[in-house]
Amino acid sequence: MARVLIIASFADSLVNFRGDLILHILNRGHQVITAAPGDSAATDQTLSGWGVGRIKINLQRTGLDPLADLRLLFELYRLVRRERPDVVLSYTIKPVVYGMFAARLAGVVRCAALITGLGFAFSRPINLVQRFSQGFCFLLFCLCFS
Repeated sequence: MARVLIIASFADSLVNFRGDLILHILNRGHQVITAAPGDSAATDQTLSGWGVGRIKINLQRTGLDPLADLRLLFELYRLVRRERPDVVLSYTIKPVVYGMFAARLAGVVRCAALITGLGFAFSRPINLVQRFSQGFCFLLFCLCFS
């Protein structure tokens, strides 16, 4: 039995878009723990009913604050060290970049990333901050998967 940590950028997406995947993992006899920002009583109730834990994380989905992102990286690193998952699955850009990096730092060997689109970080930059954000995301993305 493996412990699977799923990191998301929006709590409701865990049930709405990844619910079938979570149920499939559970039906194969594995334990699932989820990490996502925000309060969602309905999502928490559904996940709890499935026997899935949810940990609230401080992730700003569209923020460009490098200090907040650095805090997120350390928070995810501590989370991975504490939960000791065998597998980490992240989806959407921030959980993928910071979650995969934290998992690698914590020594998790089996990591999977799911990016369904490029999102805001890779849209056409209109200012210097967005250009920096794109370059930084690309660098982190390369570090995570090299």
